[in-house]
Amino acid sequence: MENPKIRFKGFTKDWEQRKLGDLVDRVTRKNQDLVSELPLTISAQYGLIDQNEFFDKRVASKDVSGYYLIENGEFAYNKSTSTDAPWGAIKRLDRYENGVLSTLYIVFGIKENNPVDSDFLVSYYSTNLWHKGIHEIAAEGARNHGLLNIAPADFFETRLMIPQDIEEQKKIGKYFIELEALITLHQRKCEQTKNLKKYMLQKMFPQNGAKVPEIRFNGFTHDWEQRKLGDLVDRVTRKNQDLVSELPLTISAQYGLIDQNEFFDKRVASKDVSGYYLIENGEFAYNKSTSTDAPWGAIKRLDRYENGVLSTLYIVFGIKENNPVDSDFLVSYYSTNLWHKGIHEIAAEGARNHGLLNIAPADFFETRLMIPQDIEEQKKIGKYFIELEALITLHQRKCEQTKNLKKYMLQKMFPQNGAKVPEIRFNGFTHDWEQRKFSDIASRESVSRESSYDLPSLEYEDVIAEEGRLNKDISLKENIKKGIVFDGSQVLYGKLRPYLHNWLNPDFSGVAVGDWWVLKPNNADKSFIYRLIQTQRFDDIANQSAGSKMPRADWNLVSNTEFAVPVSQEEQEKIGEYFSSLDHLITLHQRQCDELKKMKKYMLQNMFI
Repeated sequence: MENPKIRFKGFTKDWEQRKLGDLVDRVTRKNQDLVSELPLTISAQYGLIDQNEFFDKRVASKDVSGYYLIENGEFAYNKSTSTDAPWGAIKRLDRYENGVLSTLYIVFGIKENNPVDSDFLVSYYSTNLWHKGIHEIAAEGARNHGLLNIAPADFFETRLMIPQDIEEQKKIGKYFIELEALITLHQRKCEQTKNLKKYMLQKMFPQNGAKVPEIRFNGFTHDWEQRKLGDLVDRVTRKNQDLVSELPLTISAQYGLIDQNEFFDKRVASKDVSGYYLIENGEFAYNKSTSTDAPWGAIKRLDRYENGVLSTLYIVFGIKENNPVDSDFLVSYYSTNLWHKGIHEIAAEGARNHGLLNIAPADFFETRLMIPQDIEEQKKIGKYFIELEALITLHQRKCEQTKNLKKYMLQKMFPQNGAKVPEIRFNGFTHDWEQRKFSDIASRESVSRESSYDLPSLEYEDVIAEEGRLNKDISLKENIKKGIVFDGSQVLYGKLRPYLHNWLNPDFSGVAVGDWWVLKPNNADKSFIYRLIQTQRFDDIANQSAGSKMPRADWNLVSNTEFAVPVSQEEQEKIGEYFSSLDHLITLHQRQCDELKKMKKYMLQNMFI
């Protein structure tokens, strides 16, 4: 019996051929009681979708009592053909609780004893494997204006190959459902970026003048005005006496107002928070503590939670009831450094107590800011930066998701705890992995020379930790340094503070300056070696290092440690290629995120005065 090329580990039974009619029941339920008035169509791209949304109009009859009533989780077959769906489309209803379909469609649901997993069936009908069965029952040339002439009885006689084990079906179904969710996320990002571009082309152009920003939305001509903060906001000194909230917050320059437990991984507030300030969603707070990212503290709005409690060391405020300033504009304004000057003027010289600025609330509310006279201009600016920040967050999440996927797959595609094979494996490889000393698969290079134009110097600070990519063009370096020679056939591992995860898979030649191991693969695939040094097991061994302040991985220990290695060079290469693709995706997401951050910084600098 034929089985798939790639398979989840642990499943060995042959797949079996099953008749569709043995797995599902036809649904001919009519909408006689008008349970639903939602007319649906089936799109190859969008699945079961409201006709009004897909066609921008309703094409169903006014009376839909004779239509099929389809429920969430049931499937339907659209026999209409198209370029994307040469044999029609079979989709599950996921978007709505129910809906109605023309009786031209074939509707079905999985039998009550669940002989097949629903997500697996969704994935199966996303392939072209079922096309052969449809082709066999569709009479040659029997197409009426693109509608296949297929009887329901014949349709349910079609056969499909499915795993015997329902758990294997579930794993496959879950995998492709999650993958589809990731694809959808990417598509939304693409559309958001297109919309942002369209919006910017329509709305923004540069303006000159001392009292207006360099870049401004069209239609606003009034000079900006200087306003005292106290004229725009009211101080909030509301105490948490009734224990309305037990959520202790802190203010982070990066994450804003955030739960202490999430930020510090512990609670630092007092057990009794009745004397703390109670801050409500939409109100602002100023953290007078300084840091590298926030040299004059941080001012943030509460967005994550309905309310929370803050130490009375913070200054809390809310916009006045007559709304003299837009809230989103204020969020954007305090993302710039324009307000730093005002804080600098009221903070007594040298008056910092352990990084905490000595600033009285009365003085804080005397600080001034430049704002547009027109509240609509404020709203447009605020909205623009809120949307831009949301886009940045979306990219960052995708980056983190891909990093987590990589971490997960590194655990699953390498044997754990003495196992002889990994949990997830490329199909076609059945041999046990073998235990080999690291020195048998990689050796240390030691030839040194000075850097040059052809051999640029590579230092620790040139590589982004954990990501394995350069943060600058090292070929532009002019200073000459001595190091270990490497080329594109070797792998670099940072032995100094191995917990920093400094590694590089170079495609160029150079000299590695400082605490690098230049590793030459021996009868092993280079890309596989590069992934092996990123595994948890290698990390555990490398961090059994000598020294406390400047620990270094011990080559003698690492080189004599045995690691599981595939016997097949081809399997090594496939593993290496897979993780290379993941790294490429991570880099792509990060670059997009970085570019958006640069754009935001530029706009913040030029849209405010």
